[in-house]
Amino acid sequence: MTPNQRRVYDIVVSTRKGGLGGPFSVWARVPALAEPANLLHNAFRLDGTLDRRLFEMMILVVAHRYQARYVWSHHVQQALRVGLEREFIDAIEKGQAPAFKRVEEQVVYETIEELLNSKTLSDASFTTARKIIGESLLIELVTAVGFYSMVSLTVNAFDVPAPGTTDAPGR
Repeated sequence: MTPNQRRVYDIVVSTRKGGLGGPFSVWARVPALAEPANLLHNAFRLDGTLDRRLFEMMILVVAHRYQARYVWSHHVQQALRVGLEREFIDAIEKGQAPAFKRVEEQVVYETIEELLNSKTLSDASFTTARKIIGESLLIELVTAVGFYSMVSLTVNAFDVPAPGTTDAPGR
C-alpha cells in the first residue's frame, strides 16, 4: 500500500469489525474515493436516523435489484439482528412486497421500488413519503438508495465474493 492508501485503510477499519471488505476492498485502491465513501457510509451506518429495520430493508431491496450477492449475504444477517422476520426477507428475495406491519414500512418500500424503477418519485409518492416519514428521513432514504446502488455496482463489477463463500477473491 502507498502511505495514503494505508492512512485511508486505517481510517476505514477503525469503525468496522473484521477489517476491510466489500466495496471498500475495491475503493481502498483509490483513497480519494474511499475516504469520502467511508464518511458517507458512516453517516448512514453510525449517525443515520432511519429506523434500522427500514434501513436494512432498503439495503436488501437495493441488493436484490442489483443481484449483489455480497451485499445481500452480508445484510441478511444484519436484517435478522434488527428484527426483520425471515418471511419478510424471503419476500424481498422473491421480488415480492413483504407483509407490512407498519405504514412506514410500506411507504419506504414503495419509495425504494419507485426510485429503482423510474429513477425519480412522482409528486404523489414524494408527498406521501414526506408526510409519513418526514423530509429529513426522505432525504436520508433517497441518498442511501443511491449509495447502496453504488455499493452494489462496485461489488458486482469487481466480483467481490459474498461473505462465507469459497468464491475466488474477485478482481
